Amino acid sequence: EYWHPVAAAKLCGQLSAEGKSHTYRALHSLLTWQFGTPLMESAAQPEKLIEFFDNVESNPKVYWTKEVRSEVIQGIQTEAKGILEWQSKALESVRETGKMHKPCQWDYKSVGMRAKHPTFAKQLEVGKIFVYEVVDHPNFPIDPTLYLPPLWKRLELEVAKLNEQKHGQAEKVVCALLESVAIVVTNLPHVAEGFERERLMYLYSMLQLNSIAIQEKVMEVLLASSNKQVAMKSAMERLIKYAMPILAKGDTTDLMEGVLKLLLDLVRRSSPVVKQIVDLGGHLVLILICMGQIKNATKEVKKHAAQLIGGMSNDGVNGLSTQEELCNILTPAFKPKFVMKTEKLIAFFEEDHEHKERNWNREMREKVVKFLKAELSTIVPKMPSWDGKEALFDSDKMYMVWPRPSEPEEEDEDAEDAAENPSAEA
Repeated sequence: EYWHPVAAAKLCGQLSAEGKSHTYRALHSLLTWQFGTPLMESAAQPEKLIEFFDNVESNPKVYWTKEVRSEVIQGIQTEAKGILEWQSKALESVRETGKMHKPCQWDYKSVGMRAKHPTFAKQLEVGKIFVYEVVDHPNFPIDPTLYLPPLWKRLELEVAKLNEQKHGQAEKVVCALLESVAIVVTNLPHVAEGFERERLMYLYSMLQLNSIAIQEKVMEVLLASSNKQVAMKSAMERLIKYAMPILAKGDTTDLMEGVLKLLLDLVRRSSPVVKQIVDLGGHLVLILICMGQIKNATKEVKKHAAQLIGGMSNDGVNGLSTQEELCNILTPAFKPKFVMKTEKLIAFFEEDHEHKERNWNREMREKVVKFLKAELSTIVPKMPSWDGKEALFDSDKMYMVWPRPSEPEEEDEDAEDAAENPSAEA
């Protein structure tokens, strides 16, 4: 005769003894840790344990699918097989000899080692939250105070694995962890305000990992974490030095657009970032993008680069000096174009014009492009270790391309006027 399910569930609760008994630990291992609370509460509410077992559900807090339940039942049946065999032999022994059989020897202490739940084991679990399910349920409420601390530790462990082993699993895990962080800070923007300086430094440094997929996920987190506090911390630590090489490399349009959007957001929030971009030689990269001379510089990427040039030129502290640096590479005729519509600036790069000694034509455009590419080949490797003390690009080198300016014409004209009208000064 079978036990009534409610009576069995109630007994499970009574034997679980507030999660401290051997029975609780054995059941916890057999049923997966998700049953911890339902087991302890089942002495008073046995129906909840039955309902939990009978229903299927998958979300960031519960992963109880038909496959997982089937594997749990199989594991219980495997364990029960030996016990049922002992029971059968014990009854037979009593009937035949009238003597009690020796006690059942079930090794309940090591049941956790024997219980296998392969489907459940494939889930990425951090702080009792299922990470892949967070990615699939982006609007599911998550408590960041419980989720993020263990997540950061897990992220560092997985990145270390990624550096040691060349296999796709660690990359998949790192990407999922990062995507879940982006989801949390998108839903709860205040969370990013509390990011410590070290946390931001670690995220930015991950842009150096040799994985486009991970770099793209890092960009998602950084873009979602946009706020004044993060911008200030990023500026203080000169963290854009990790993002700029990605822009110069141009691996994917998504990465390039992500970096350009991030830089524009930082520029609008923090003036020091404008100078950092120039000191790193980032303005060389922006010029080459606008001229379509960097891989994956699509129309949309060019537009974002032109917007960033406009944002830098518009800065109240470093805007004018930025315009001068750009004009030093191009021609002074570009200056009014920097703050115009992006389409006009991009088009002007392709238009011939003359400005004093500088003739912006096809030949000179090719010379400028060749020179900037050569400069970047030596500058880009230095970017991640830049200490912020000196500019990586020497603007005086442009005189290797352009002629040096002659004496200002205004002074000559003033001298001529003075010679012709000596009484004017008196």
